[in-house]
Amino acid sequence: MQPNAPTTEPSLKLSPEGRRTRQVRFDLARDRRPTAATTDEATAPLSATDPRWVLAVRTSQKLQGHLLTAPDRGRLIEVGRLLGLSAFESNLVIAVVQEQARGGLTPDRAAGLLRFVPEPQGSGPDRRRTGKLLLFWGLAVVAVEVALILALV
Repeated sequence: MQPNAPTTEPSLKLSPEGRRTRQVRFDLARDRRPTAATTDEATAPLSATDPRWVLAVRTSQKLQGHLLTAPDRGRLIEVGRLLGLSAFESNLVIAVVQEQARGGLTPDRAAGLLRFVPEPQGSGPDRRRTGKLLLFWGLAVVAVEVALILALV
């Protein structure tokens, strides 16, 4: 082992006052974890239905050069919310696409960076599901009323 190489073994040293102090050094090269940017997953394209990708494509369509108007940004954040992304996550996606556009790149080159934005759990506000639930309960109430009417006749 090299004399100045970091180690994970604790060592005892005397402080200038003569007290014992404990020092722990960590081997940073050994403790590195792979990040999304260094794995094969980062280079794979996102699914066409991935909310982060959908928002990235919509953002690239709204860009004027690499700039985005405030009303367009607000609409894109709303689209992100409907896709299950928070306002913060939507702004991250928008920022990634704008940065890619600033460098003259297309959104497909941003797939690795978009993976750093957490994938939404579920699909956000699902209005179709809510509508189906309301329809189901409405029909259930009607069925109970019809049953009661038939029972009284």
